[in-house]
Amino acid sequence: RMSRRGWTAVVVLVLWGGGVAALVRREYFQPNVERLAEAGTRVTPGAVFYAVLQGTHQVGFASSTIDTVTGGITSTDYLLANVDVGGAGQRLQARTRVDVSRALRLRHFEVDVESDSAPFHAGGRVDGDSVVVYIVSKGANATADSTRVRIDGPVLLPALVPLAIALGEGPAVGKSYVLPVFNPSTMVPSDARIHVTAETTFVVNDSSVLDPATKRWRGVQPDTVRAWRLQAPSGGGIGGWIDAQGRVVAGTKMGFRLERRPYEVAYENWRLD
Repeated sequence: RMSRRGWTAVVVLVLWGGGVAALVRREYFQPNVERLAEAGTRVTPGAVFYAVLQGTHQVGFASSTIDTVTGGITSTDYLLANVDVGGAGQRLQARTRVDVSRALRLRHFEVDVESDSAPFHAGGRVDGDSVVVYIVSKGANATADSTRVRIDGPVLLPALVPLAIALGEGPAVGKSYVLPVFNPSTMVPSDARIHVTAETTFVVNDSSVLDPATKRWRGVQPDTVRAWRLQAPSGGGIGGWIDAQGRVVAGTKMGFRLERRPYEVAYENWRLD
């Protein structure tokens, strides 16, 4: 049997361990939250466009837009693709809109996926940095379910993680970051660890012109873009190559491969084809 002195020692160790854990969280996690506010002040509006690929074949178009308004930032990601499901062609349309404060504190989000096989809608808002009020419906005639999920403080949606990393400390190969993330697909808040595993340069065309012979758009004014590869062991939609502004240069989304291209090359050529 353990003596009273032994039990006292165990209790002291447990309390000490809890105190150390709280200290570690405050010292290593809280600075990242504080850097979100710094990153938010550096966000600039703009839009980038992508070809959506399966293998080497373009099947769709995607865009990512950042708008800044008084006291806030709105991020909108859009994807449109024609996919083959069981030998039948289907159109997939997905849109994610996230509203945050200038300090990148989540306020409201909407996720819509329209398809013949699995339509999905989710929306939510943050209530006082402690609760996410969340509504989700799956299927054309599904009843919306409302859920309240407790969080420990400010959270990011996966779409804004690259922005926070690039405009906060800035990416560097070998560095790791821990950020508070809320994933709408799982409704689970977590501290996501993201690693910067590589650095390279991409040649990206800044503009496009219409080729009168082929009646197709082609990229012009090539520019060299420095990019870093993000990888998250837990996945969750976080990853890909990002530039110094936190905008994706190349990556994957919903099982598709994305390549940044001028709007006309990414969309108009696909529409014409």
